[in-house]
Amino acid sequence: MNVCVTILVDNQVNRADRLLAEHGLCLLVESGESKVLLDAGQTDVCLKNAPRLGADFGGLSTVVLSHGHFDHGGGLPSLLRKVEGVEVVAHPGVFARRYARPRGQEDRYIGLRYDAASLAKRGAAVRLESQPREIAGGLLTTGSIPRVTSFEEDDPHFWVKTDGEWQPDHFEDDQALVARTGKGLVVLLGCAHAGVINTLRHAVKVAGDDGIRAVVGGLHLGPASSQRTEQTVAALREMGLEQVVACHCTSFAARMRLHAGLGERFMNGGVGLKLTF
Repeated sequence: MNVCVTILVDNQVNRADRLLAEHGLCLLVESGESKVLLDAGQTDVCLKNAPRLGADFGGLSTVVLSHGHFDHGGGLPSLLRKVEGVEVVAHPGVFARRYARPRGQEDRYIGLRYDAASLAKRGAAVRLESQPREIAGGLLTTGSIPRVTSFEEDDPHFWVKTDGEWQPDHFEDDQALVARTGKGLVVLLGCAHAGVINTLRHAVKVAGDDGIRAVVGGLHLGPASSQRTEQTVAALREMGLEQVVACHCTSFAARMRLHAGLGERFMNGGVGLKLTF
């Protein structure tokens, strides 16, 4: 089965068609007759870019939230005002009170500004679960991702506030979307806070497939150390992926390193890019 992925929201545009960029991510995934969104961006940019790309939300069944940050779920309320009868799939921890706390800077709230009840009032069927789930033909979520690598550590700038108490954010809600194709798996990432390699290894287990064909999305290598980036590139090269499409939180320096290490298998993402697997 062919899978088509269209980047509706990203930090940069891929082509000059009056498209808009913003800090965030939204991927339209079409598999057979199924249409699914991974994330919804920060604002209503996905709604503005979609018609310019010939993307149609008719028949959209599901929105999967990769995790509970504003730049991935902030656009969901706007989307639900335009599209009815959508199921929202996320981890139970997606509504945690999340903050960025960089040293020497003020705390900044970066979580979602709604809850499950408010989404239900907008007509969404909200399904919160931590386990993998088949959501459409050939598409499944990974559920919670185990940390198995030694080099993909948590970002110390991210925290959760619960009942007035601060705790490091371990992103237990982080998940990816996996598409089965005739030539292997395509793994779609929001930010890969759990680690790109952790995510890919888990995807193979939950999908019951031996090979990953491609990965598309945010690799969260922007804040990563050079050592972590090098180890990530080495692991990706060892996996033998056909294509690595970097979006959102990857950073320019990390993209350059990925290109150097992967050559033609690396692709720079951006709004307007359409990929068929």
